[in-house]
Amino acid sequence: MSGEGTPLVVTDACAGWSDKPTAASLLAAHADDEVRCFSECATARVTSLCAQVAVNDRAPARHADTARPQRTARVTVAQYAAYIAATPPLPQQASPPFYLNGWRCATAVPVPYFMKDVDATEAILTHLGTALFKGAAAAEGATPWWTGLAAALQKLFLSPAGCTTRLHFDAGDAHGYLLQLEGSKLVVLYPPSDTTLLARLASETETPQSGCDPLAPPGSPVAVPAAARAHVALLRPGEALIIPRCGHCSRERAEK
Repeated sequence: MSGEGTPLVVTDACAGWSDKPTAASLLAAHADDEVRCFSECATARVTSLCAQVAVNDRAPARHADTARPQRTARVTVAQYAAYIAATPPLPQQASPPFYLNGWRCATAVPVPYFMKDVDATEAILTHLGTALFKGAAAAEGATPWWTGLAAALQKLFLSPAGCTTRLHFDAGDAHGYLLQLEGSKLVVLYPPSDTTLLARLASETETPQSGCDPLAPPGSPVAVPAAARAHVALLRPGEALIIPRCGHCSRERAEK
């Protein structure tokens, strides 16, 4: 891809998989793991389902949230599974529910076929290790030092319908992809050249973000200017969205 690139939906992203992971299988395999879930719900609603509740909410985190601070519930995966089952459908929600956002799950999800020829993570880290540790021979049979780092680049996003991710710019200046295993997700992207139209927040340095909301109605103070060029995708099971490098700005909402 040259220049800014254009987002692309791959409709057969799970082709060739003999055993596709499901939400139920992942939740069952990691029932005792502890995770953090981000939300815009009232803390009291989560307390009845979760053993521990801390303060944090709304992904991504935002320093500008002074009027209503973020909240975070720290729960086990089993508790979160019960929470998903108890969450009302999207039309009945007063605010977005808790979101298991960016779970570094120990159960690997197969790499889509379209990544096999373009993902150079292993080669890059191998060469980096050679440059950093010249002359230091690894023990025979030892796991490469970068294995954990490579695995950390794969994240799972699990939620009931209604969970959202606010408009943000992914860091790293790298290509990425979103693969939908179950349900559906609405994704709105804007090209880097539209950044000046999207009210970038000076307060957010860790995760660059926009003060606009593509889902806000026209005339709203946070509506995206009409001149901004949106790429909209509704991902369904087995589909993947390839997101080019150069800082495309994205906003997501789980629909089902």
